[in-house]
Amino acid sequence: MTSPIPPDVVAADPVYQFAVQALTCLQTTYPVSGFAPQRFEFRVGTNVTYDMDQYEDLCCPGLGYVMLGETYPSSSSFPEQDIVRQANTVCAPPAWAQRITVGIIRCIPVVIDEMGTMPTADDWLLAFHENVADVMALRATACCLRSWLNEQTGLLLGMSMVIENQTQSSPQGGCVERTLTMALQHMNCDCI
Repeated sequence: MTSPIPPDVVAADPVYQFAVQALTCLQTTYPVSGFAPQRFEFRVGTNVTYDMDQYEDLCCPGLGYVMLGETYPSSSSFPEQDIVRQANTVCAPPAWAQRITVGIIRCIPVVIDEMGTMPTADDWLLAFHENVADVMALRATACCLRSWLNEQTGLLLGMSMVIENQTQSSPQGGCVERTLTMALQHMNCDCI
């Protein structure tokens, strides 16, 4: 199912624009083209289901994605959530924070066949090289986004970004996932 083009009100949202740029950065800043995932897509939810989609295995060809996380009020306490009560105000919090995750999913070596053939050292070396390329790609994505934010004007002017942890998942069904989470602060225009 193909989604329609987002309405103008969605496309104009600063979080939407940041997410689109995050996916673009991940695709264009991959350090070694031979190691880049074959697919780059948006995902929704708290976990990315990556074993299969409707048509094919997403893990082994590699999947790069961007996913929105929690949204919370965060003004002077950014990147943390505000805990100060907003009394006697005429609008919502002056700023919001949005967690955005950029991730990459890959195959790792497993028992190759029903005879129990084990992965070789070369199989593991290739997986390690892919993992290092993914680490580099996520770092480059963060730099690309920082540079892009510095060039913005209008609604995006004054947005702040905090780079959080880059993490590696435990293997699941022959797949591993590496993620980088960022917190993005944007002003609530109703409060300006």
